[in-house]
Amino acid sequence: AVAMFEGLAVHQKDRLSEAFLAEVHRSGTEVLRRGQAARSMYIVKRGRLQGIAGGQVVQQLNSGDCFGERALLYDEPRLASIRTVTHCELLSVTYGQLQAVLGQDLSPQRLKRNMLLKGLRNSPVFAKFPVAHQLALVDRMSVVSHSPRALIELSEFGIVVDGDALVPRLAGMGTGLLRRGQWFGDPALVEVFPRRTQEEYALSRGPLLQEMLSNTLADRPVHRGWSTTELGSLTAGDKGCSIAVLRAGDVAQCLRDLGIAGIGTSVTALKYAQKMQAVSEVYLFQSLSHMQMDKLVGILFAHDYARGALVARQGEVGRDLYI
Repeated sequence: AVAMFEGLAVHQKDRLSEAFLAEVHRSGTEVLRRGQAARSMYIVKRGRLQGIAGGQVVQQLNSGDCFGERALLYDEPRLASIRTVTHCELLSVTYGQLQAVLGQDLSPQRLKRNMLLKGLRNSPVFAKFPVAHQLALVDRMSVVSHSPRALIELSEFGIVVDGDALVPRLAGMGTGLLRRGQWFGDPALVEVFPRRTQEEYALSRGPLLQEMLSNTLADRPVHRGWSTTELGSLTAGDKGCSIAVLRAGDVAQCLRDLGIAGIGTSVTALKYAQKMQAVSEVYLFQSLSHMQMDKLVGILFAHDYARGALVARQGEVGRDLYI
């Protein structure tokens, strides 16, 4: 899976897979030369390669990695030579072949937007937003690159767009990975999975249950995210990573620009997002238009109840709807 193609439609991915050509190279073969201007990119199907610049190894490439995409998109000379270390099987595609398949979608800006839109829709909260809202939020996102093992600032919402991020766990539970397409966010934007409680329980029950839970968490589906409360901290993986960031202030400004009333601060923006997700789950409202949903969210009033508090009394005439 190549990051820049993540947001493409299924039919585009099907056509794209047909455009790639298979290549086989012996160990010690120079696949690309530094300064070369050829517009093509490669995916490593099998084998190991190195990127070399100035006589130094600057990149290690293994199965599943890709190279040459920047030169292809921006028509830039190669920044490093790529040489095989072992027998390699590669998949290659030229700019002309990609253009025939993708047409106007073959631009850095369009590919990036598609990928971020797909990541945003993985969030259970933003997935309930109208498409116009989602596109406006994507335009507000900025991508921040992090060097290997660097500490990552936990913004209100973030999507891993390239590389991996390391997730700390409780003592004895090892370290998890936040992979490409997975996201993290403020608890108001996340359907919180009670992972901390389960980990603490597992730690008290012995090594067998710890191992079972650890395997379950490692296999967590890519569409699930993490709340910033759960994470505590986040660091870039061994190869670094890129995070698309959306801050609460950006969400607020975006919603105001869309004409949604009552969005005064970042706090009210997060509450709006939370209410939109809650309302969309109620079957009574699922046929409403986007404008009606906006109005409905605007008249919802939030109540906080302590555990064990009385919410409704038997025998009273009900005049309120609770979500």
